Amino acid sequence: VLERFRELRGIFDYLIVDTSPTANLLHSAIYSATDAILYPTRLEEWSFVGLNKVIARLKVANAVRNSYDLPDIEVIGIVPTMAKMRTVLHQVNMEKLREAFGTEMVLDPLSSRTVWAEAASSYVMLYAFDPGSVAASEVWRVVDHVEGVKRGA
Repeated sequence: VLERFRELRGIFDYLIVDTSPTANLLHSAIYSATDAILYPTRLEEWSFVGLNKVIARLKVANAVRNSYDLPDIEVIGIVPTMAKMRTVLHQVNMEKLREAFGTEMVLDPLSSRTVWAEAASSYVMLYAFDPGSVAASEVWRVVDHVEGVKRGA
């Protein structure tokens, strides 16, 4: 896996790897090859438990990286996904997340929207399916955040 990541160096500005929250060998390879992490999470209690577990694994991964003179992996944000901000539960949990990690670290949420399922059912990326949608603009906001962080803006 690491060799494949090295082959991509210089070809892409960003490589996004979406993994399951359950630790496996792929996570070790990703932690070895990455410069930065953006954590997605739902605004639900069990998701927060999982988020805390992956952050704990990041600390272990950084210790291993440091033993090889590699820098720590930068956490560039936490993005709430499938958010239903009209519900009290998600509003309260958004506040909990911001209190726990800071308002700068927690990005504005990606809302739960039907267009995601419609695009997936059509086997078309959201940007092609409905490029002018609110969902697409929410995702572009996350992309802009990542680019800004990586440029040092």
